[in-house]
Amino acid sequence: MSFLSHPVCRLGLAMLLLTARLARGLATPPDADDVTLQGMCRAGLTESAILYATAQRQLYQADGERLARWTQRIMECEAQAALRNANEATGHWQRCSELRGNFDQANPQSPRAPWLAWQAARCQLLRIHDHVARWLAAPAAVQQREQALEAIRLLLMQLDGIEADIKVRQPLAAKLSPKDLSQAPAEQLAQLKLETVLLRCEALLARARLYESGSRDRLGAATEVEAQATPVLNRADSQWSARASLEVAQAAAWLEIGRSAEGLAQLQKLAQSASDGPTRTRAAVLAVEWLVAKQQLSQARVFADLLKSADAGVEADLADMRLRLAELSTLSTEKKEPELAMLLAQAKS
Repeated sequence: MSFLSHPVCRLGLAMLLLTARLARGLATPPDADDVTLQGMCRAGLTESAILYATAQRQLYQADGERLARWTQRIMECEAQAALRNANEATGHWQRCSELRGNFDQANPQSPRAPWLAWQAARCQLLRIHDHVARWLAAPAAVQQREQALEAIRLLLMQLDGIEADIKVRQPLAAKLSPKDLSQAPAEQLAQLKLETVLLRCEALLARARLYESGSRDRLGAATEVEAQATPVLNRADSQWSARASLEVAQAAAWLEIGRSAEGLAQLQKLAQSASDGPTRTRAAVLAVEWLVAKQQLSQARVFADLLKSADAGVEADLADMRLRLAELSTLSTEKKEPELAMLLAQAKS
């Protein structure tokens, strides 16, 4: 078995490509608390993050907006913990659902309910990414693929429900005085609607990965991403905090629908200048994966070097490994064996 075909390697590469960015964990611009929790999760301290967020939520039982936001943060940390610990994943995913259900039951008229619904959908998307990555690591596992497709179908229905709820709430919010807190402000609901489009695009990209490259179903999913993303980007404020994330999704769709030059140009711009590290990393990783699949290795090296220069850590290492494995195919047998041995040693370290 080659190193590239080893399931652990393939799972790592697939998760790197698919997993949604921590920076988009809440459907609101991140503040200092979000940054703290994101850093803890990236460092593998998910259990500590959950405990910290739970303790903070206890301080705001009488403040509906802060209570909702801390509940969202706990849900995000639970989802990240599930992705990092397969043995305990089921319990973490269940707690994501329970947190949303308990909040809705205790706060049936909360104006923040759509944000909790969005967070539940975000957690479901992360779980789908895990299913898709495991299928990519072992394509013979047909049941894993079917489960992922069904989960995506249900998620898209959830997103339909969130958008319908927002549509009902927006005219009500527009009529309220600033002191009336029965609905969230109309501008916040408009922002949440944009964030819901981002989740939809991510779900559609996950669906595309479940179909063969160049197939009609894959092309259809990517075309829908482009149709969803482009009008939103055309009308969204340039300072929208999720803009770069949606631009990554748009570029990924362009790679699939015959607009690869535009897609690569956009990914390069984002990999070089997006304001947050996770978005820069994801843009570069997507480009490396696509270029390697097309055997455009010299151009892939440009993006891999961007990851190195950005100190992207394990993401840079995995992308570099993926590229070096592809480059091995161009070497003679006597040169290939020591290079492969070096890669295997690196993977074990």
